[in-house]
Amino acid sequence: MLMSHISIVQTRLMDRDILLETLSQLGYLVNQEENREIRSMNRTMKVDFLVEIPFSAPIGFRKSKNGYKIVADWFLVQQDPTKFKQQVLQQYAYISVLKALSEQGFQIAREEKDEKNQIHLMLRRMNEP
Repeated sequence: MLMSHISIVQTRLMDRDILLETLSQLGYLVNQEENREIRSMNRTMKVDFLVEIPFSAPIGFRKSKNGYKIVADWFLVQQDPTKFKQQVLQQYAYISVLKALSEQGFQIAREEKDEKNQIHLMLRRMNEP
């Protein structure tokens, strides 16, 4: 018997533009066209946009008042759900931090990634003319 169901993971990712940039930087093709939905054998759910994955069911994102929800039938997705969520959260945080720091006059002096995949930044503040 084939099991199939839609799972929803709540996130605190609020900024659509940063989320779309995150997915793009991670190499995902994002579909924002009309009539986007996640389907399983017995359920359909509308989403704001989809991440298309070759040879796999898509992963959807749906806006809620507390942030975007990740919507997928993980039995049909060729992607580890925990790894996918961690990658998205890390890249989203990275882009958000860089954007905020840039607005405050900082730029990256050095960037390193350690064996645990943690990102370490050394920043410097640019002098205003």
